[in-house]
This record gives sequence, structure tokens and C-alpha cells, in this order.
Amino acid sequence: MKSGPAGLKVVTRTLADGTRKTYSYEKKEKRARIGRYPSGSIGALTVAYRGSPEFLRLQPATKKNYLLYLSFLERMQMTAAADIRRKNIITLRNSIAEARGPAAGNCFVMVTSVLFSWARENGYLDTSPVERIRKLEGGHYPAWTNAQAQEAIAGLPEALRRVVVLGMLTGQRRGDLIRMTWNNYDGSTLRLTQAKTAMRVVIPVDAELKAELDAWGRAK
Repeated sequence: MKSGPAGLKVVTRTLADGTRKTYSYEKKEKRARIGRYPSGSIGALTVAYRGSPEFLRLQPATKKNYLLYLSFLERMQMTAAADIRRKNIITLRNSIAEARGPAAGNCFVMVTSVLFSWARENGYLDTSPVERIRKLEGGHYPAWTNAQAQEAIAGLPEALRRVVVLGMLTGQRRGDLIRMTWNNYDGSTLRLTQAKTAMRVVIPVDAELKAELDAWGRAK
């Protein structure tokens, strides 16, 4: 192969009968790519973020959640990140909320905001189109009043009553309550590592909680 006129490449081939023939082809412009995505595209930006220290240090459950919501950007993956506008994010958020509920729409905006903020801080973009997008209403569990909690404790079956009591007296997230075992309890404290924050927490067990836990232990 040798260079030809501008915009052409010239290839010489030897045919079966020994003759040589020259072919000319138009050159195809090559674009820089990250994996299979054009440089500067949403797809390339997502690949870069997934390999960043900021993403890699997240807890496994958080990574899984982020990847779920970043997957909604796949329809834009070949689009230049700099061309994404606030309207595009809101339109996609609304379609997610319609299909999965407002909480899913809000989570999409939160994760996408993390992606674009990271891109701006690391020199990929000058601005983020996701800043100050208001949350959709709904999609969360309202906090119980004390009266509602007491009603649940009085009326629920024992297994469910324990969930309410443990949540009220420890203040831990639902996922951390589910993961608790008797190994977390030493008779005076509850010790656990929170799944979301990776923080090690020591919860002093007061007389009310100790009475509950000790009774549950005896009933095992």
C-alpha cells in the first residue's frame, strides 16, 4: 500500500495469473475512540468514569445502583457529552419516572449529576447540564409518626414487630437492619459496618432495647 492523491489510498495486488493491479480507495476519516465510543461522547465519558478512583472506591451495592441508572444513558451513548442539554436529561428522567415511578426518576438525575460533575472537575466538560434540577414529588416512604409506630408495635405479628422496634431504637437504614445478626450484639452494644457509607458504627444498647434483644435471644 502507498500514498495516493489526497483523500485516496492506493493498494497494489498480485493476481492469480501473476499480473499486478492497482486499486484506489477513498480514505475514511478515523475518529479517536474509547472502546467502541467516539472520544467526547457520553459512552466514552461513562467508560472513563467507571475506571476512575471516585467510582472504584464506592461500595459494591452503590456501584451496582450507579451502573443501573447510568445504563439509561445508553440511547445517548454516541452523542457528544458537550451537546447534552438540561432538557434532554429532564425528558429522560420523566420517561423513567413514568415507567418506574418518581423515585427512579430522581435517582437517575442524582447519578447522572455525579457523572457530569466528575466530568467537569476532571476537565472533560466546562459545565454540567444536570445542576439544580428539582426533584419530582413522591416516590419515598413518609416517616411514621410516633402514634403510627406504637400502633404497629401493638398490632403486628412478632416477627414484624421486632423490625419496627429495632429500627426505632437503633435508627439504622433498612438494609443494615436486614443484615444484622446476633454476632453484632455483645450484650451492651450493637456493632456494625453500614453498607452505604462503610462506616463502622457502635450503638449503645439502652435498657429498653436490651430488654427486647435479650427476650428475643431467649426465644431463639
